[in-house]
Amino acid sequence: MKKRIFVDTNILLDVLLEREGFYYDALNIWASAEAGNVEAYVAAISVNNVHYVIRRLKSETTAMIAVRIILRIFKVVPVDADILSRAADFHDKDYEDDIQQQCAMKAKCSQIYTRNPTHYDSSLVAVLPPSSFMR
Repeated sequence: MKKRIFVDTNILLDVLLEREGFYYDALNIWASAEAGNVEAYVAAISVNNVHYVIRRLKSETTAMIAVRIILRIFKVVPVDADILSRAADFHDKDYEDDIQQQCAMKAKCSQIYTRNPTHYDSSLVAVLPPSSFMR
């Protein structure tokens, strides 16, 4: 059985925008997901957040290409009323990250990869920086 991991929005953006200092660690996760070595999940809100950021920094065309690539490589966890309610009840530091964590738990992921580990409760799911990823 493949390892199930959850990928935070910042990891997606690090690859798509080739962010200096973060790109290669994020690319390692992305490439493993694309190769099918892991089951990689993202929250539905990550897709629209990526679109918004890339559209503002690049173009609408580039943003839609990014969306299509994400949808081809990653499994998307729906964000429904239950997820939103659980995140609201749990609300810790950042509601958006609380939503992400609830999505990771719903998808039964063993790890969350993010550059913002302090925004997550590591007692619920292991929270790791992208530099720690091993295939």
